[in-house]
Amino acid sequence: MIEVSNQKTVLLVNGASLATNATTTANVDTRGFDACRIAVFSSITNAPAVLKVEHGDTTDATAFVTINATAGTDFTAAASSATTTNPSAVFDIVTAGLRRYLRFTYTGASAATSNVVAIAELGRPLTGIDSATDLSAANWVTVPSR
Repeated sequence: MIEVSNQKTVLLVNGASLATNATTTANVDTRGFDACRIAVFSSITNAPAVLKVEHGDTTDATAFVTINATAGTDFTAAASSATTTNPSAVFDIVTAGLRRYLRFTYTGASAATSNVVAIAELGRPLTGIDSATDLSAANWVTVPSR
Protein backbone atom coordinates (compact mmCIF):
# COMPACT_ATOMS: atom_id res chain seq x y z
CA MET A 1 0.00 0.00 0.00
CA ILE A 2 1.20 3.49 -0.79
CA GLU A 3 1.35 5.44 2.49
CA VAL A 4 -0.52 8.50 1.22
CA SER A 5 -3.30 6.32 -0.16
CA ASN A 6 -4.91 6.38 3.28
CA GLN A 7 -5.49 10.14 3.19
CA LYS A 8 -8.34 12.23 1.89
CA THR A 9 -7.76 15.74 0.57
CA VAL A 10 -10.44 18.44 0.77
CA LEU A 11 -10.17 21.89 -0.83
CA LEU A 12 -11.46 24.30 1.81
CA VAL A 13 -10.80 27.66 0.16
CA ASN A 14 -10.20 27.83 -3.57
CA GLY A 15 -8.14 30.92 -4.28
CA ALA A 16 -10.49 33.37 -2.60
CA SER A 17 -9.64 36.96 -3.36
CA LEU A 18 -10.32 38.75 -0.10
CA ALA A 19 -10.73 42.49 0.13
CA THR A 20 -9.18 44.30 3.08
CA ASN A 21 -10.53 42.80 6.33
CA ALA A 22 -12.80 40.34 4.45
CA THR A 23 -13.39 36.89 5.94
CA THR A 24 -13.69 33.44 4.42
CA THR A 25 -14.72 30.31 6.30
CA ALA A 26 -14.97 26.64 5.38
CA ASN A 27 -15.98 23.45 7.15
CA VAL A 28 -14.53 19.97 6.85
CA ASP A 29 -16.27 16.79 7.99
CA THR A 30 -13.72 14.67 9.88
CA ARG A 31 -16.02 11.69 10.38
CA GLY A 32 -14.03 8.48 10.01
CA PHE A 33 -10.61 10.15 10.37
CA ASP A 34 -8.45 10.67 13.46
CA ALA A 35 -6.17 13.37 12.08
CA CYS A 36 -6.41 16.49 9.94
CA ARG A 37 -3.76 18.77 8.49
CA ILE A 38 -4.89 22.14 7.17
CA ALA A 39 -2.38 23.97 4.97
CA VAL A 40 -3.02 27.65 4.27
CA PHE A 41 -1.46 29.52 1.36
CA SER A 42 -1.77 33.29 1.00
CA SER A 43 -0.38 35.89 -1.37
CA ILE A 44 -0.02 38.70 1.10
CA THR A 45 3.02 39.77 3.07
CA ASN A 46 0.94 40.97 6.03
CA ALA A 47 -0.13 38.56 8.76
CA PRO A 48 -3.86 37.78 8.65
CA ALA A 49 -6.16 39.58 11.08
CA VAL A 50 -7.89 36.28 11.96
CA LEU A 51 -6.56 32.76 11.44
CA LYS A 52 -8.18 29.97 13.40
CA VAL A 53 -9.64 26.46 13.46
CA GLU A 54 -12.60 25.50 15.65
CA HIS A 55 -14.72 22.37 16.07
CA GLY A 56 -18.46 21.74 16.30
CA ASP A 57 -21.19 19.08 16.20
CA THR A 58 -22.93 20.67 13.19
CA THR A 59 -22.00 23.09 10.42
CA ASP A 60 -24.05 25.86 12.05
CA ALA A 61 -21.64 28.79 12.43
CA THR A 62 -22.79 29.41 16.01
CA ALA A 63 -21.99 25.81 17.07
CA PHE A 64 -18.20 26.03 16.81
CA VAL A 65 -15.82 26.37 19.77
CA THR A 66 -12.08 26.89 19.99
CA ILE A 67 -9.53 24.08 20.00
CA ASN A 68 -6.52 26.22 20.97
CA ALA A 69 -5.75 27.01 17.32
CA THR A 70 -6.40 30.76 17.19
CA ALA A 71 -3.81 33.26 16.00
CA GLY A 72 -3.15 36.00 18.51
CA THR A 73 -4.28 33.80 21.40
CA ASP A 74 -2.61 30.41 20.96
CA PHE A 75 0.12 31.36 18.48
CA THR A 76 1.40 34.36 16.55
CA ALA A 77 0.45 34.47 12.87
CA ALA A 78 3.48 35.29 10.79
CA ALA A 79 3.50 37.26 7.58
CA SER A 80 4.24 35.30 4.43
CA SER A 81 5.91 36.17 1.16
CA ALA A 82 3.84 37.05 -1.88
CA THR A 83 6.12 34.90 -4.04
CA THR A 84 6.54 31.78 -1.89
CA THR A 85 5.05 28.40 -2.72
CA ASN A 86 5.22 27.37 0.93
CA PRO A 87 2.17 27.45 3.19
CA SER A 88 1.82 30.49 5.44
CA ALA A 89 0.37 28.25 8.17
CA VAL A 90 -0.10 24.54 8.82
CA PHE A 91 -2.46 23.17 11.45
CA ASP A 92 -1.90 19.53 12.53
CA ILE A 93 -4.95 18.43 14.49
CA VAL A 94 -5.72 15.13 16.20
CA THR A 95 -9.46 14.88 15.65
CA ALA A 96 -10.07 11.91 17.94
CA GLY A 97 -12.02 13.34 20.87
CA LEU A 98 -13.06 16.47 18.99
CA ARG A 99 -16.48 17.21 17.56
CA ARG A 100 -17.23 16.04 14.02
CA TYR A 101 -16.69 19.25 12.01
CA LEU A 102 -13.72 21.58 11.84
CA ARG A 103 -14.25 25.19 10.79
CA PHE A 104 -11.41 27.16 9.24
CA THR A 105 -11.58 30.98 9.39
CA TYR A 106 -9.29 33.46 7.65
CA THR A 107 -9.64 37.24 7.68
CA GLY A 108 -7.20 39.21 5.59
CA ALA A 109 -5.00 41.94 6.95
CA SER A 110 -6.30 45.47 7.23
CA ALA A 111 -3.62 46.72 4.84
CA ALA A 112 -4.21 44.83 1.61
CA THR A 113 -6.21 42.45 -0.54
CA SER A 114 -5.12 38.82 -0.28
CA ASN A 115 -5.63 35.60 -2.19
CA VAL A 116 -6.08 32.53 -0.02
CA VAL A 117 -6.08 28.78 -0.63
CA ALA A 118 -6.65 26.28 2.18
CA ILE A 119 -6.42 22.50 1.87
CA ALA A 120 -7.38 19.89 4.48
CA GLU A 121 -5.75 16.48 4.44
CA LEU A 122 -7.60 13.91 6.51
CA GLY A 123 -5.53 10.99 7.76
CA ARG A 124 -5.59 7.94 10.00
CA PRO A 125 -8.91 6.63 8.66
CA LEU A 126 -10.89 4.28 10.87
CA THR A 127 -11.33 2.01 7.83
CA GLY A 128 -9.03 1.83 4.85
CA ILE A 129 -9.62 3.83 1.70
CA ASP A 130 -10.41 1.44 -1.13
CA SER A 131 -12.12 3.51 -3.82
CA ALA A 132 -12.60 6.92 -5.41
CA THR A 133 -15.90 7.11 -3.51
CA ASP A 134 -14.01 6.86 -0.19
CA LEU A 135 -11.98 9.86 -1.34
CA SER A 136 -14.99 11.80 -2.68
CA ALA A 137 -13.05 11.91 -5.94
CA ALA A 138 -14.09 11.40 -9.55
CA ASN A 139 -10.94 9.36 -10.23
CA TRP A 140 -8.40 7.53 -8.07
CA VAL A 141 -5.17 6.64 -9.79
CA THR A 142 -2.46 4.62 -8.07
CA VAL A 143 0.98 4.14 -9.55
CA PRO A 144 2.77 1.01 -8.32
CA SER A 145 6.29 1.21 -6.98
CA ARG A 146 9.21 -0.10 -9.00
